[in-house]
Amino acid sequence: MRTKVEPYLPYEYTCEGMLERVHAYIQNQEFCAPEAPFSSANASSSWPGSPPSPFVLLSNSSALAWASNISTPPSWPPLSALRLLASLEGQSCIDACQSAGLICEPAFYRFINIKEAFSG
Repeated sequence: MRTKVEPYLPYEYTCEGMLERVHAYIQNQEFCAPEAPFSSANASSSWPGSPPSPFVLLSNSSALAWASNISTPPSWPPLSALRLLASLEGQSCIDACQSAGLICEPAFYRFINIKEAFSG
């Protein structure tokens, strides 16, 4: 048992290798130009569709959904899965969604946080 084994550390696990991986990861990301959900989201003009809001009230429910007569920009998850609930005063959005059996999906925020979503 007097064999001396030299430890081996692959380049990927060295400090320099880690920095290369982080550099490659960051260089291939687009942090500065978030895609607008649709052209009218930041425009001062009114919503192009009819009704004036992109959401409709679901039957037998207090939840809102994306209106079928409004064109849907490509997104994942699809906008057909979007449901909006109003939480009670003092209740967090997460608690309101969980009590209705739903999950808060951050990918939908860019479609919800627009002026037209609150007028209608």
